[in-house]
Amino acid sequence: MTERTRLSLQQKIELLDKHATGHYNQKKLGEWAKQAFKLSKPLRQQTISDILKKRNEIYGNIIVKESSKSLRLPRYPQLDQEITKYVADQNAAKRPVDRNAIMTYIKYVAAVKYRIPEGEVKFSDGWLTKVFKRNKLKSRYTYGESASVDITSENIQSEIQKV
Repeated sequence: MTERTRLSLQQKIELLDKHATGHYNQKKLGEWAKQAFKLSKPLRQQTISDILKKRNEIYGNIIVKESSKSLRLPRYPQLDQEITKYVADQNAAKRPVDRNAIMTYIKYVAAVKYRIPEGEVKFSDGWLTKVFKRNKLKSRYTYGESASVDITSENIQSEIQKV
């Protein structure tokens, strides 16, 4: 059985750029890729042909991060933007940001603002982890007594404003 070789998006772009110079046919590109990407064997001609056919899709995809191996985009990129904005707003206000707060917020926004039907998106820990990875976000879990305090209640907010 043959070993499958998966190229990253950046590697595919390098291969396309090398092909655009006009000095390499598909067989020579396979040899070049073996050396440049430290592969165990040259890329097959069919693999290179498939990459060349998808040239416009590869070059035109600006949302996908360079380290991705897939061109698959999030189904609802607006939810990624909402989470990024929410985390930035919370950090600017010096409020703790934890995963539970983000999940509660994004479920509300998805239902009310974007009218995404319930069950359309699985708001799982894995989903949120992927959103964090795509957008380079971090959350901080609140430990100890501070985790049990509801900082949104009016009494606490009035006490904070006095300080």
